[in-house]
Amino acid sequence: MFLRLIIFKVFPSKILIFLHLYLLCCYYIIFYNLYFLEKLT
Repeated sequence: MFLRLIIFKVFPSKILIFLHLYLLCCYYIIFYNLYFLEKLT
């Protein structure tokens, strides 16, 4: 939370939005892979 506040103050909002979208995509891929691996085994 504290880091996010710092990022809000340092970076412009457009970069922040892209960063959040990128993180969401990463999390989605990771969770999808975990789910798929559990189905395989």
